[in-house]
Amino acid sequence: MAERNRPQAFILAVLLCLLSTGCAGDRPNHRTKPTTRKKVTQPTRHSPTKGRKEPQDSRRARLWVGDREVSLEVALDSASRGVGLSRRKTLASDEGMIFAYSDARVRGFWMKNTWVALDIAFVGDDLVVKKIVSLEPPAPNCSDADMPRARSDVPARYVVEMNKGWFARHGLGVGSRLRFSDDLLELVRGARN
Repeated sequence: MAERNRPQAFILAVLLCLLSTGCAGDRPNHRTKPTTRKKVTQPTRHSPTKGRKEPQDSRRARLWVGDREVSLEVALDSASRGVGLSRRKTLASDEGMIFAYSDARVRGFWMKNTWVALDIAFVGDDLVVKKIVSLEPPAPNCSDADMPRARSDVPARYVVEMNKGWFARHGLGVGSRLRFSDDLLELVRGARN
């Protein structure tokens, strides 16, 4: 009986040998094909907003802080406020962003993906600056827990972000009053929390 199984064992050994070497030849093994990854576009120095999706509700308006006129992007909803000034490498000297809410409450901001040092002014319903906090961009690979943050500590309906030091350079601080342009007043009426 052992001799009858010998041809079968031989054929089985040959088949196993062929299967283990497969069709190795010069063709690549399909099981080890490299995976492809989507290329992530990062902003560049020459194009600070490249690769960045602009919020749907981002508009521009004028605001006066003291006698100084500034041009601000207006963030009216959670999507545009979530993006804020993130991923910018630069910010023009008299430009910034105003975050408008439908009510005044204690507000908190952080610097996640924000590469420009900022002054963050928390402003009440009465358009008076209640607090200004200066923040530096986070260190590379900074965890969310260690991210630089600012908190209003008092109710704020508006938050204005400008380059770090902007308010001090223009002699403005806590107690300074903002004056909205008509176009900004019209926009902030539509603010949603």
